[in-house]
Amino acid sequence: MPKDVAVLPLPCFSYLGIPNPNITEHTPPQIAAELNAKSKAIAAAIPRIGLVDMCYMPKAGLEFGMVAFSIVYYIPTLILFIIYRKHVLIKYRQPTIVIIQSILGIIMSLLVPIFRYFETLCLLTTWIINPLTFSRSILTYSRYVRVYFMQKLSIFKLKFSEKKKSKKYKRNELVSIKSRDVSLEISDDTSSKVSTLMSNNEISDNARIEDPVLYFKKLDKVINNKIFLILVIIPTIFIIVYSIILTIKKWDDMKSSCPNEDKSVGAPKLILCICIILSSIFLLYQAYYKQKWDIEIKIEYTLYVVVMIICTILLQLTVNECLSDIFIRNRSYIFYFLTAVVHALTVIEPLIKIFFYKLKKDDQRVRHIYVYIYILFNNINVQI
Repeated sequence: MPKDVAVLPLPCFSYLGIPNPNITEHTPPQIAAELNAKSKAIAAAIPRIGLVDMCYMPKAGLEFGMVAFSIVYYIPTLILFIIYRKHVLIKYRQPTIVIIQSILGIIMSLLVPIFRYFETLCLLTTWIINPLTFSRSILTYSRYVRVYFMQKLSIFKLKFSEKKKSKKYKRNELVSIKSRDVSLEISDDTSSKVSTLMSNNEISDNARIEDPVLYFKKLDKVINNKIFLILVIIPTIFIIVYSIILTIKKWDDMKSSCPNEDKSVGAPKLILCICIILSSIFLLYQAYYKQKWDIEIKIEYTLYVVVMIICTILLQLTVNECLSDIFIRNRSYIFYFLTAVVHALTVIEPLIKIFFYKLKKDDQRVRHIYVYIYILFNNINVQI
C-alpha cells in the first residue's frame, strides 16, 4: 500500500519540504532544531537519485491513469490485429512476432504502474518487469533482422532463377544446333560431346539442388531457427543468469520496495540498446542502399531506431542526474514511449491501411451499383 507521511525516512521531510510529524508543539525547540538539521544533513549526503526514490510517494492519478491509457490504447487494437492477422496487408509483416511482442508490451505497461502504486518488492521488478522489457526489445529487433535475411534469400532466389534460365537457354541452343540440317557439318564425334556436356550439366545441377522449392523452404527454416537461437534464446538465458547473480548479490535490497529500477538492474537493457543502435548502422545501409527494403518496413525500422536512441539518451541523462526530479521520479515510463511507438507502427498502422482499403473497396462497389441502376432506369443497351 502507498506509504503514509509518518513513515517516511527522516531526510524526506527536508527534501519534500513538509513538516516532520514527529515534531509537535510539545517538542522542545532545541530537539526540533536538531531533528531538522539532521534531516538536512542526511538529505545532502544521499545522491539525488537515491533520495528521490527513497522519498517517492505514489500518486493514484498518475499510476492508474497509465493503466487506463494502456488498456484503451493497446488491447482493442491488438484484438483487431489478431482478427485480421491473415489479411493480405498484415500477413507479410510477421504477425506472430508482432502479437507476442505486443502482449509482452501490454503486460509490462499494466504491471509497472501497479507495482509503483503498491510499492512492491524490488525482487518482482527484477524478475518480472526487467525480463519482459528485455524480451520485448529482442523480439522487436529480431523482426528487422529477419527482414534482412529474407531479403538476402530473395536476392539469392532471383540470381538462382536467372542462372537457371541462362543454363536452360544455352541447352536449348545446343539442342537446336544438334537438330539443324546436316549442312552445318557437325560430326558424330561433336554431337556426342554436346550430348555429354548437356547430360553433365543436368547431373551437376541435380546434384546441387534437386528441388529448388523444397531447398528454399528448408533454408528459410534454418534462418528462422538461427535467428531465434542467437537473438532470443541466448539473450534470454543471459538475462536469467544475470538476474540470479544480481538477486544473490543484492538480496537485502531486493526485499525493499523500489518505484524505479536500479542502475544494476537496467544494465542489460542498456547493453541491448547499444548493440541494437550500433548494428542498425549496417541494417539501415542495407535497407536504404544495398537491399532497398519496402518503403513501409524501411520507415518503420528508421523510426524504431530513432525513438530508441532518444529514449536511451534520455534515460542515461536521468540516471546521471542531469534532468529534473520529475524525470528521475518517473524514469520507469521513459521507455513507455518506445513501446507506444512500436505498437503504432506494427499494429495500428496496418489496421488503418485495412480500414482505408475496405473503404475504397466499398466505394467502388457503391459506384458499380449506381452505374447499374442508371443503366437499368435509362434503358441503355450495353454490349458485352
